[in-house]
Amino acid sequence: MEPKIVHIISHLKVGGAQRLLLDLVKNIPNSKVLALAGGAMAEDFPEVEVIRTSNKLFPKKIKDIKKYLEKEEANIIHTHLWHADFMGGTAAAQMHLPWIATEHSINWGVEGKLKHSAKKQFIKKADMLVAISNQVKQYLIKDFNIPKEKIFTIYNGVDTNIFKFTDFPDNERPVIACVGRLDHIKGQDLLLRALAGIESEYKCLIVGDGGEKKKLEAQAIEFGIRKKVEFLGSRKDVADIFGKADFSVVPSRQEGLGLAAIESSLVGRPVIGFNVGGLGEVIQDGRTGFLVPAESVGAMQEKIEILINDQTMRREMGETAYAYAKEKFSLQKMIASYKELYAHIANQ
Repeated sequence: MEPKIVHIISHLKVGGAQRLLLDLVKNIPNSKVLALAGGAMAEDFPEVEVIRTSNKLFPKKIKDIKKYLEKEEANIIHTHLWHADFMGGTAAAQMHLPWIATEHSINWGVEGKLKHSAKKQFIKKADMLVAISNQVKQYLIKDFNIPKEKIFTIYNGVDTNIFKFTDFPDNERPVIACVGRLDHIKGQDLLLRALAGIESEYKCLIVGDGGEKKKLEAQAIEFGIRKKVEFLGSRKDVADIFGKADFSVVPSRQEGLGLAAIESSLVGRPVIGFNVGGLGEVIQDGRTGFLVPAESVGAMQEKIEILINDQTMRREMGETAYAYAKEKFSLQKMIASYKELYAHIANQ
């Protein structure tokens, strides 16, 4: 009999952790989702329960989590993101249930000192940790002193029935795609700075929503490129947008892995990104796209200009990117790895 897994996640706003979780519950039987707050992705889940108690009321929220776990007769607890790791992990420990935590990012300087210090204490208590890239695994080992034997690296997978190779469009001018929430960590401001120095004709499609939207729109106007940049907001047809593009850019200041880079590659489009976090495990420099030094706007501008002006290179890199991503980052491969992990925990 397969174990009953309860996933606990901090919130259901649009993000890579939520998309991973959605794929897990759709493909692994006996999976339930408990969210500590709602969000735009709540409607995407076939079944989800949201605890509305304020996160500030830790004891009450942990009590509510334990009630849910008892009701569902959970065998394994799997947590995602800070609040879920802390409160879900505490509930699991009090109920003597096996606890897995997935680390979705590298949060140096992002979580804040207090949260980071607290996490160093409680995350060690997890029975197993999943890192979404080898860089995230090294972060857990070095920054949290987690024994490497407790960490499994499982790359996020992408559905190759949705993100599949698409012939290059016949665009009048090269189209660049950039997909991600509009947030400082995602670096769209750096992309706009790079684009501002490019004289060649292009169109850039920026997909996503977030708190930086007005600032980025103002920046595009300030740089004189507003007519070349389209802000499309949050979209569900991301595969189609990559298909309309000639290449993509992932300008993140930090990435656990880089889901947008994987999706672009599976559509057959080369990717330019900063060499941060797990992006170096997705982008093969000079083969499937280009990696440039972190936050180097000049280097990014140079590589964008190269792909704008070299159609043959775009096509060759795109074909290589597709083959590499399909072999390494398929949804089927990810699901098989998680099933193996759950079976391992259940049999301990």
